[in-house]
Amino acid sequence: MIEPLWQDLRYGLRQLRRSRGFAALAVITLAIGIGANTAIFSFVNAAVLSPLPYPNADRLAVIWSAVGDTNRAPATRFELFQIRQMTKQFDQVAGIWVTNGALPGLTQAEQVGEQIKIATVTSNFLPLLRTKPALGRFFSSEDERPNAPDTVIISHGLWVRRFGSDPHMIGRSIRLRRGSVMVIGVLPENFRLIFPNDASVPANVDVFNTIPIDASDPQGPAFLHLLGRLHTGSNLARAQAEANAMAAQIHIFDGRAGITNFRLSVFSLQIDDFRAVRGTLLLLFGGVAFVLLIGCANLANLLMARARRRQHETITRIALGASTGRLVRQLLTETLLLGALGALGGLALGWATVRGILALRPPSFTNIGEVHLHATVLAFTFGIAVLTSILFGLAPALSVCRLDLAQNLRQAKIAAGWGRRSWSGFFVSAEVALAFVLLVGTGLLMRTFVNVLRVNPGFRPEDAFTFRITGSNYATLHQLQQNLATLPGVQSVSAISHLPLDDAGNWYDTYWKEGTPVELQSTSMADLRSILPGYFKTIGATLVAGRDFTETDDASHEHVAVIDDVLARQLWPHGDALGRKINISDSP
Repeated sequence: MIEPLWQDLRYGLRQLRRSRGFAALAVITLAIGIGANTAIFSFVNAAVLSPLPYPNADRLAVIWSAVGDTNRAPATRFELFQIRQMTKQFDQVAGIWVTNGALPGLTQAEQVGEQIKIATVTSNFLPLLRTKPALGRFFSSEDERPNAPDTVIISHGLWVRRFGSDPHMIGRSIRLRRGSVMVIGVLPENFRLIFPNDASVPANVDVFNTIPIDASDPQGPAFLHLLGRLHTGSNLARAQAEANAMAAQIHIFDGRAGITNFRLSVFSLQIDDFRAVRGTLLLLFGGVAFVLLIGCANLANLLMARARRRQHETITRIALGASTGRLVRQLLTETLLLGALGALGGLALGWATVRGILALRPPSFTNIGEVHLHATVLAFTFGIAVLTSILFGLAPALSVCRLDLAQNLRQAKIAAGWGRRSWSGFFVSAEVALAFVLLVGTGLLMRTFVNVLRVNPGFRPEDAFTFRITGSNYATLHQLQQNLATLPGVQSVSAISHLPLDDAGNWYDTYWKEGTPVELQSTSMADLRSILPGYFKTIGATLVAGRDFTETDDASHEHVAVIDDVLARQLWPHGDALGRKINISDSP
């Protein structure tokens, strides 16, 4: 059995060496199709098929509140307390909020600080994820007591980067903006957070501190993103049914949610994390699958033409006693060789494509973890190599089975019969149809992309330059603004807490216009940004009405704000927003 297979393999290699141009064209075509599929499947596998990097990740669920016209809002500490008290479907429910912070220099001589991400979490947040500290311990309920020492847990990256992997880090004090805090734990090296993009929870957080759950303030701000771990035996349907019942109870005594349409929504963490990118990945996957099918149809047509040229040789071999099964096996061996060579080229091309996409790192891909050509991807590549080999090798193999020896010996000069012309016509039609569908889809995507580029973002990015600074107060920023404004060629300088279109570490809060009934206050949320005077001029934004901030708009004068036109129309649809008053609750 082994010897005939070895002979077929050598025969296939000889045939490919005789037709090097055909072999090169076939391998390149397959490499492009298989490589594109391998690259996109690597991301599909990481985002959709692979479990999240937490034990029993299928039991993790995010809980969103819906307040007024906001469907995916964070919760208050009071609401988290009520959910914990009432739930029977969750083992644990925890909360997290992430913002920007600064880690000052470690010594008097080290003046350069570092901008860091700081997460405020409930004490059960890290244990809920079933991770273990590399050093020290995680928070406990004791750390939430009013008079407990101010403690933090730091990331492995910060421990290595700023503290030189100090083995005696536990118990050491570090300085943050609010003062000295004691390190009680270091996270494991590969730990990262995976949350939906609109939760503004980045994958890498440098410092974690804890916050007590406040059951006494129904009017408190909503800032916590909730994560729960389902009981064994529970499921999302039961959890959602319970959430509906809990929402009905919470709104009775929750000052923020004292309206009839307050809701709680429960989603699988895995599904909710990648909802923004899943459609894009599947669309790309479908597109590259079409490319591969077009390549297969093209190769099948080339193989049919090659089979026509070799028809007389095939008939002669049958006449000399070669079995049809042996000839079919040799043809399939030849196509499998092409598939194997195409798979090797596809792996190389796929790896390069993955590296290129990761280098660009689109914002919507930030939640996707490590993307490698590991066993699952290699198995996929091997599988499509075999499948494509069978697809484009099937027609020539079937044509051998249908040869009429007596007729073809009498008509040896006839290059092909009606059956083969039919096969060729079928493959040409298939190529045209697939290419047409792919072309139409690509055209629609390009039109959408062009329309997106034509959207006016509300500012002029031309000749605007940005940079980040860390740990600066208003006085420092104001002095820097004045110094930079004196440089030649600089027209204006300002500062903002978040760049346009940047939601990382987002700031938001509840608001209501003056005169809103108490039971309807704090029922809507809006994004917040802090800026210096001159910001709108600097980015080239035009105010619809009113004025920009000035140097006199400080804490000693009446508080003022600039709102966008959407909020103005929402709050005062039939009047002018200038001079009107809105209230904003205090944010942590």
